[in-house]
Amino acid sequence: ADKIAANAVTSAKIAADAVTADKINVNALSAISADLGTVTAGVAKSADGKFEIDLVNRTLKVFDDQGRLRVQLGRL
Repeated sequence: ADKIAANAVTSAKIAADAVTADKINVNALSAISADLGTVTAGVAKSADGKFEIDLVNRTLKVFDDQGRLRVQLGRL
Protein backbone atom coordinates (compact mmCIF):
# COMPACT_ATOMS: atom_id res chain seq x y z
CA ALA A 1 0.00 0.00 0.00
CA ASP A 2 3.05 2.29 0.06
CA LYS A 3 3.57 2.26 -3.75
CA ILE A 4 1.89 4.45 -6.34
CA ALA A 5 0.23 2.60 -9.21
CA ALA A 6 1.65 3.06 -12.71
CA ASN A 7 0.26 6.15 -14.48
CA ALA A 8 -1.47 7.32 -11.29
CA VAL A 9 0.44 10.61 -11.12
CA THR A 10 -0.62 13.01 -13.86
CA SER A 11 0.29 16.62 -14.51
CA ALA A 12 -3.11 17.68 -13.16
CA LYS A 13 -2.18 16.11 -9.79
CA ILE A 14 1.17 17.90 -9.45
CA ALA A 15 1.07 21.35 -7.85
CA ALA A 16 2.92 24.23 -9.45
CA ASP A 17 6.56 24.42 -8.27
CA ALA A 18 6.24 21.03 -6.51
CA VAL A 19 8.99 19.39 -8.58
CA THR A 20 12.33 21.10 -7.98
CA ALA A 21 15.88 20.36 -9.16
CA ASP A 22 16.91 18.90 -5.81
CA LYS A 23 14.17 16.24 -6.19
CA ILE A 24 15.25 15.11 -9.68
CA ASN A 25 17.76 12.27 -9.97
CA VAL A 26 18.13 11.13 -13.59
CA ASN A 27 20.83 10.02 -16.01
CA ALA A 28 19.61 12.30 -18.81
CA LEU A 29 17.24 15.23 -19.17
CA SER A 30 16.61 14.67 -22.88
CA ALA A 31 12.85 14.40 -22.37
CA ILE A 32 12.61 17.86 -20.84
CA SER A 33 11.78 20.75 -23.13
CA ALA A 34 11.57 24.43 -22.30
CA ASP A 35 11.68 27.92 -23.73
CA LEU A 36 15.03 28.88 -22.22
CA GLY A 37 15.15 32.48 -23.35
CA THR A 38 18.76 33.72 -23.07
CA VAL A 39 21.25 30.94 -22.34
CA THR A 40 24.86 31.46 -21.30
CA ALA A 41 26.90 28.43 -22.28
CA GLY A 42 30.24 27.24 -23.60
CA VAL A 43 29.72 24.49 -26.17
CA ALA A 44 26.50 22.91 -27.47
CA LYS A 45 26.79 19.63 -29.42
CA SER A 46 24.23 17.55 -31.28
CA ALA A 47 23.48 14.12 -29.85
CA ASP A 48 25.32 12.43 -32.72
CA GLY A 49 28.37 14.71 -32.32
CA LYS A 50 28.20 15.97 -35.91
CA PHE A 51 27.27 19.59 -35.17
CA GLU A 52 28.90 21.87 -32.62
CA ILE A 53 28.33 25.47 -31.59
CA ASP A 54 31.20 26.90 -29.55
CA LEU A 55 30.03 30.16 -28.00
CA VAL A 56 33.35 30.86 -26.29
CA ASN A 57 35.41 30.65 -29.50
CA ARG A 58 32.55 31.84 -31.74
CA THR A 59 32.56 28.88 -34.13
CA LEU A 60 30.12 26.52 -35.82
CA LYS A 61 31.49 23.12 -36.86
CA VAL A 62 30.04 20.27 -38.92
CA PHE A 63 31.63 16.80 -38.90
CA ASP A 64 31.12 13.86 -41.27
CA ASP A 65 30.32 10.26 -40.28
CA GLN A 66 34.03 9.54 -39.70
CA GLY A 67 34.38 12.50 -37.34
CA ARG A 68 36.35 14.64 -39.81
CA LEU A 69 35.74 18.37 -39.67
CA ARG A 70 34.02 19.35 -42.93
CA VAL A 71 32.73 22.88 -42.26
CA GLN A 72 33.89 25.54 -39.83
CA LEU A 73 32.45 29.04 -39.64
CA GLY A 74 33.53 31.89 -37.40
CA ARG A 75 36.94 32.21 -35.81
CA LEU A 76 39.37 30.08 -37.79
